[in-house]
Amino acid sequence: MDERRTDVRYTPHQGDASWSADWEPANSQGAPVGWDGLGETEFLYEQFWVDVALVIGGVDFSRQYLPVLDFALAWASAPIVLRDKPRIDLASSVEALTFHVGREGSTVTVRSNAHEGEAEITWIELENLVDAMIERAFAILHGHHPELRTNPYLLELRERLANLGR
Repeated sequence: MDERRTDVRYTPHQGDASWSADWEPANSQGAPVGWDGLGETEFLYEQFWVDVALVIGGVDFSRQYLPVLDFALAWASAPIVLRDKPRIDLASSVEALTFHVGREGSTVTVRSNAHEGEAEITWIELENLVDAMIERAFAILHGHHPELRTNPYLLELRERLANLGR
């Protein structure tokens, strides 16, 4: 196994019914809202939780039970901020999980408050990792629920990310 490998994979969390093929979106009172009615709150906090297999520079930063878009969007800002600043802290919205990412030249270091060790990767590896995080988040959502391809929130989010260069 390559000691310096860097990769991310998402697996639907077993206890999250929103990944089920027969799951139907509903509000907190149980009334149907339709696929296009799902918005930011549902995607970032309430539904579509995954187990994240994350290895950066050979260091395991995996975590279970996180909303897939919340995780990917936290990382989306890293390459943008690190172009001008030497460091950024990326936080989960639903858990006390923070990744500390720093850049010195073409070298990026990653630490976490919930994991042992520090990873070191290149700037290009970070950009590729973040691109994979975002693309795979949308791919798992669309793969399990093709109906989400027309969801206004997701379409607008993809457009905003594209305009940011992500």
